[in-house]
Amino acid sequence: MKTTCLINNYNYASYVLEAVDSALNQTVGFDEIVVVDDGSTDGSVELLEKNYASHPTVKLVLKQNGGQLSCFHQGLLSSSGEVIFFLDADDFYSSGYLEKALQSYEEIGCDFLFFSHKDAQPQKESVHHVYNKSMDLGYSVILATWANGNHYLGNVTSTLSIKRNFLEQIFPYPFVEDWRIQADLYLIFASSMAGARKAYCDQPLVTRRIHGKNLYAKENYSSHAKPSYSRRKLYYNNLRRSRMKKFLTDKLGIGASFVNFVDTEFKTIDEPTSDMMQTYMRILNKTHLSLLEKTRKRLSMYRYYLLKKRKISSTNGEPAQYIANKI
Repeated sequence: MKTTCLINNYNYASYVLEAVDSALNQTVGFDEIVVVDDGSTDGSVELLEKNYASHPTVKLVLKQNGGQLSCFHQGLLSSSGEVIFFLDADDFYSSGYLEKALQSYEEIGCDFLFFSHKDAQPQKESVHHVYNKSMDLGYSVILATWANGNHYLGNVTSTLSIKRNFLEQIFPYPFVEDWRIQADLYLIFASSMAGARKAYCDQPLVTRRIHGKNLYAKENYSSHAKPSYSRRKLYYNNLRRSRMKKFLTDKLGIGASFVNFVDTEFKTIDEPTSDMMQTYMRILNKTHLSLLEKTRKRLSMYRYYLLKKRKISSTNGEPAQYIANKI
């Protein structure tokens, strides 16, 4: 399975070499590393050219500034891997990341994989877990389309990898300006809506840097983050998600009646957590099914949840638990 590491860079000259080197220094090597520079003005391009111009694995792609999602699209067009691994230019991989990821793809047969990660701040490091164990999360078309964004299956950009055939279904996206930052959310929701089978690996083999130059951190913790600004941001977030949902629903042919298969989708999750069950129950309540049919599906989901829970208990295993999911 051919692999591509796609690194998006904008004015991260202080960090981008470490990101590229972390992709190069894997126990199992990437077939190609594509660095998309989004119009940097801090000397990033010169630095990258000096260090990797003649490297057989590293390809540098230059473009005008358009934001993170535009980098993802350009990287897809400029790459050939069957699986694309995303890496922000200020983050880095542990050496065993790709080897573990490929093992997970082979064992589970998933289309989208995400890891836990470390957050590195000056003089402080913490580990961020999404769930308390590695999990086969099944399919999530209905979850992404009807749960109003309250529960999504993914993590920060540098923990994500997606099979190419699913990326080709969700790109190009006409409202690319909506996702100049936080484009990982587009990847997460859109891949779910495209029908990607998802899995989570609870090994923190990716490190995300938290620093003053983070574009997301700048927006969230700047002096502009006052109530009026927060209200405008919430409004805009709702707008861009609504636009995304409408575009993808039409593009991918997700009919309004598909939500009626909510119980079937729930049963594709290998070890559903109580949070997942509650979310799917809420989705079921919103359907136009008869009360009798809703009751039948509700009981079916609950029996499945209990069956999986008993199976785990019988082997003295730890039940799956949702811990945190903040991007």
